[in-house]
Amino acid sequence: MSLSLDAAFRNATTGLNAAQAGLSVTSQNVANANTPGYTRKTVVQESATIGGYGMGVRVTGVEREVDNYLRAELRRASSDEARDSTRASILDQVQSMFGKVGGSNSIAADLDAFLTQLESVANATESGSERYNLVSSAKALTDRLNTNAAQVGQVRADTDAKIGDSVETANAALRQIYDLNARIQRANALGESASELEDKRDIAIASLSAEIDVEIVSGSNGRIAIYTGAGQTLLDESLRQLTYTPVMEPGADAVYGPIKAVAVDPDTLEELNDGDVLVTGGTSDQVTSTIKGGNLAGLLQVRDKDLAALSGQLDTLADNLVERMNAIHNQGTGWLAPSSLTGSTDVAATTPLSATGNFRIAAVAADGTLVAPPLDIDLSTVTSIGDLRDTINASALGPYVSASIVDGKFTLTATGTASGIALSESTSQVTDTDGTVRGLSHHLGLNNLFDGDDAATIEVSKAVVADPGRVATGLLKDTALLAGDVAVTSGDNRNAQALAVGVNTAQAMPGVGSLARGNYTLTGYASGIISNIASVSAEASTRASDSAILKEDLSYRDASVTGVNIDEEMSNLIVFQNAYTASARVLTTAKQMFDELLNIVGN
Repeated sequence: MSLSLDAAFRNATTGLNAAQAGLSVTSQNVANANTPGYTRKTVVQESATIGGYGMGVRVTGVEREVDNYLRAELRRASSDEARDSTRASILDQVQSMFGKVGGSNSIAADLDAFLTQLESVANATESGSERYNLVSSAKALTDRLNTNAAQVGQVRADTDAKIGDSVETANAALRQIYDLNARIQRANALGESASELEDKRDIAIASLSAEIDVEIVSGSNGRIAIYTGAGQTLLDESLRQLTYTPVMEPGADAVYGPIKAVAVDPDTLEELNDGDVLVTGGTSDQVTSTIKGGNLAGLLQVRDKDLAALSGQLDTLADNLVERMNAIHNQGTGWLAPSSLTGSTDVAATTPLSATGNFRIAAVAADGTLVAPPLDIDLSTVTSIGDLRDTINASALGPYVSASIVDGKFTLTATGTASGIALSESTSQVTDTDGTVRGLSHHLGLNNLFDGDDAATIEVSKAVVADPGRVATGLLKDTALLAGDVAVTSGDNRNAQALAVGVNTAQAMPGVGSLARGNYTLTGYASGIISNIASVSAEASTRASDSAILKEDLSYRDASVTGVNIDEEMSNLIVFQNAYTASARVLTTAKQMFDELLNIVGN
């Protein structure tokens, strides 16, 4: 009888302990129902036996309610959503800078205004105000290109800085996970519950997966190893940190450093090896990345793909504007003919000149008549810039036109009785080192309308800004051969018309990014840039929306497993309360019986 009562005591006591454990866990669940990252806990218990006989109940631990497969899918979805939303946010910001196709505040609108003003000058070449308005519209166009290039460059610089911030966030998460790994391993070794530590580790993993795509591999004693989606190690027995140094002044040709995962001393963070390269360094067209998810992937795509392409499109437009307009502008002359012409190309006397065809130079008086017969130069006989200078100075035109090289620029200056200089490209062809063929004046940049190499540097020629009369609206008359012949007139609009046609003529232009190559007018290409960035931005927004929906769905499903349901916990509370009451009743009854037994024995 005493053995049976003793078993009853033990069974009731273990029942009380199990019910207390259940009540404790339930109260913890209720208290943390709204705590971010908290997962619902349950008491794990089993029947206790000795020698085949039941000895109550044993609490073996506290477990988290987590579906590891679902949580892995949620991590992947979170990485994708972070990547897509980051990209969409930046591209939306950029798209707003470029206006809308057909809008009044855009590059295309400025090109339309420039074309309109060219047509106005062609219809009124003698009007000084129309020339002034043309120069103003040209300057508004170049200012727009400069501004757009600067805006894209600034966003690119900001994006590069954000890459550095993302790396720091990932590193903080890796350090926290490394520390929690050790604490979880220690708790498991001591037989203590590590469920709360595992919650904290999952929060850190979620933070890491928002920056970079990761895969988790569970190890012994509760530790985990972390790899990138491409299989490169981020964390195992050793702590690793990502390394990256943002570029201080990134430009179109900026050289970016690599992103590496480097093993470090956990106490000092001193680097212990060269690390694994996750993202190669170089210019944007050279960068390759194994990172496919998280903020880092989105930022890298924006910096090295989207914004690099947009910069390239702006530069292509600026380059074509400069080339098309200068090729035509260098064929003509302004009114009054300018007293000096200074090139924009860097040259020296020894600079070789690979040219063919003829080039004409004329010295004119204030009324546009020749002061001497024009000089026709057979360029096949000229081998260098110094040779060209000497040929002009030694000719019969030498007393009226002086050729020189000043500060590395080829310069023509009217002298003697001449007040101006007029040029004709005629049949001249000069082959540059890159294979480009231009007329001689265009090659030297003697009578440019625009200067600059790209969208950031393009500008209206300073000489034209200072004197709108230099706008080359007319052409040197082919029939002007003798002194006194009319060479230049104020009403000649032939070159102004050619400039307008040049703006509005479709020519082959290369494909850049997702803007396809093809034949474009300058306005058409500008409109293509605007519509392309709008399309790219819309596509990014759609992807971000789709990713967000998937993440939300998986988050809901994960919460249905890990989240605390107050109603369910209240039901569990009643269950554990009843179990506790029942065990206490058994204990009380057993004690009464034991007391009665003692009384019988004592009597």
